[in-house]
Amino acid sequence: PYKVLKCTVNSIATYTICTSQTINPTFSSPSIIQNVDPASVNIVTAPTLGGIAINAATGVITYTANTPGVAGTDTFQYNFCGLDPDFPECETVTVTINIQEIPISNPTIFACKNVNNMATFNLTTANVTTFSPVNIKYYPTLADAQSQNAAAEITTPTAFSATSGTIVYALIISQIGCTKIAQITLNFFPTAVVADYTQTFCDDNLDGNISVLLSTITPTILPNAAYFTV
Repeated sequence: PYKVLKCTVNSIATYTICTSQTINPTFSSPSIIQNVDPASVNIVTAPTLGGIAINAATGVITYTANTPGVAGTDTFQYNFCGLDPDFPECETVTVTINIQEIPISNPTIFACKNVNNMATFNLTTANVTTFSPVNIKYYPTLADAQSQNAAAEITTPTAFSATSGTIVYALIISQIGCTKIAQITLNFFPTAVVADYTQTFCDDNLDGNISVLLSTITPTILPNAAYFTV
């Protein structure tokens, strides 16, 4: 009789991660169902953007990004074999790791001051990221955002009362759990500065009418017109 062994199977796997990924070596298409030999798990080609650790007892592989939160694509290969005493199978897996990044900005938003020297701000109007879809939570301090302190979360972000110069923090969470924290500065709209305007115009064609382009005199009568509708 002849003993015919199965050729090594080549397979692929892709993961999108924030910081790390745990991989449990498993046969993709075994001819004979068998357990993986933990001692056989080894790295064929190492990654360049992260590190690899193999649990000697279980064979589980843990990939950890060197710079979490910085977008990048990494690849590596690992190999493993089975424990069938007569027909052990082997497989080589090519892994692609996509490291997710959430771009952020730290905007300033404005609201009108009321008689109590406060203003009501809609925090959701602050454009803190272009990444989508995300879930955004708002906190009064950086420490609260970092710890995701539920007791301190701003639960009515569309109507948040504060003084000018207040800073709040937006915790941005992607669908796979990646997080970034953006800073939102809250300021009052400036008070309108209004000036009188006097000018002499010539009726060049003597028809009793003159043409005035009002938008050209706006900067004179309202020097901070950028904050208002005139």
